[in-house]
Amino acid sequence: MNLVSIVIRSLKYYWPTNLAVISGVSVAVAVLAGSLLVGNSVNKSLQKIALTRLGQTDLVLNSNSYFTEALANRISSHPLFAQLFNRLCPMFITEGGANHPKTGRRSSRISVYGIDKRFWSFHRLTNYTKFETDRQALISLEVARDLRVQTGDSILLRIEKPSHIPRDFLHGKREQVGRTIRLTVTKILSAAELGDFSLKSQQGAVRAIFVPLLRLQKDLEVAHQINTILIKSRSPRTNLPQKESREEINKLLNILRESYSISDTSLNLRILHQESCISLESSGTLLNDEIVATARDAASKVKFKTRKFFTYLSNSIQANTREIPYSLVTALDLRSAGLEKFLPSTQVSTYKGPPPIILNQWAAHELDAQTNDLVNLIYYLWSDSGELLTHSKEFKLSGI
Repeated sequence: MNLVSIVIRSLKYYWPTNLAVISGVSVAVAVLAGSLLVGNSVNKSLQKIALTRLGQTDLVLNSNSYFTEALANRISSHPLFAQLFNRLCPMFITEGGANHPKTGRRSSRISVYGIDKRFWSFHRLTNYTKFETDRQALISLEVARDLRVQTGDSILLRIEKPSHIPRDFLHGKREQVGRTIRLTVTKILSAAELGDFSLKSQQGAVRAIFVPLLRLQKDLEVAHQINTILIKSRSPRTNLPQKESREEINKLLNILRESYSISDTSLNLRILHQESCISLESSGTLLNDEIVATARDAASKVKFKTRKFFTYLSNSIQANTREIPYSLVTALDLRSAGLEKFLPSTQVSTYKGPPPIILNQWAAHELDAQTNDLVNLIYYLWSDSGELLTHSKEFKLSGI
């Protein structure tokens, strides 16, 4: 017997087992091939849906805070912009809910777009160029189904009113958390008419309402403010390799840096001549950590020293059975302010007593307070339930 005959006889003897193995392998190959085909088809379908919802949008500049429309104009006027990009569109994006006042039906988690004729020109749609200042609304099919509205019906759109101040703070506008706008549905947009426009990556149905930009800015009291800029590239996004796409984004960021001004935001730089310093302030009174970090980094580059302050209204300052009503209390870094002598002698990490507080001479005289006396601060905070609660904190007078 040679090797070939042994193989042939082995195949004949074990043919049931071999047949089962071959069948199993065939099924596995068929399943894998089918999965690859279905997966590729699903990817293509999802990509098509996403690109359809983006319309002509290739790049997006957006911010959690608001900036002026003038910034969009300066970006489009930049010499390099016309070389790299085709056009842009400023808009205001927020979220809200709507209801039909006649039927009481509601729709929630709606993307609300404040737009004007530039939006339709950007997407090469010419049917809605008169969409300007009156109280009209264009809605997506999903919103129309939720509310069961027809063209000409009135709807109530409720959106959160922007505020720079946290709502749990004393001056937070808890009584103005939202704004209700009455609008008339002038058209129900299909997906082909950009009714499903969305910058979010989502597979589900899109709920969208398009509102005149000027009307939305007026009702939210943010005149000339936007938070999003759509940009059309001269090179289609899908045809750009990743490296070239990143280079294009970096060039856009450079254009933004050269066009941006602090006046485009709610921030303000104020020169304090008497103190020989510059104050960075916000119209909303609070600066977030990211802005503070950026400001301190910029100051260090020009060899400026920085100090952070936080001021809050105290209902009263109490000590020795005496009281001063309604005073401003400021928190600061005592060391950077040259007041380290008022810090506890024990290391801060191991100190377990009341935190130190410093009073000026007038306050100390009114309270008849001396060093090491206990001082109690009374102040307001909003609770989650909407009640104005009184809080207190005890301090140790470390200096006058």
